Amino acid sequence: MGWRNGKLTPQSGVHYVDEGLPFNWTKVNTEGRKTFSAFAELEAAKEKVAIVACSR
Repeated sequence: MGWRNGKLTPQSGVHYVDEGLPFNWTKVNTEGRKTFSAFAELEAAKEKVAIVACSR
């Protein structure tokens, strides 16, 4: 978990930084942006599902 297709997932990257584990610190900003984008997409999808559910 945390690795997908040989790459570190955004959530794991942020987790490793949070835990203070060895990490390439130059990627912190990039991993944070990826995580933010992933959660923004998730929220948008949740809103769409709620709209469809309410319209039934």
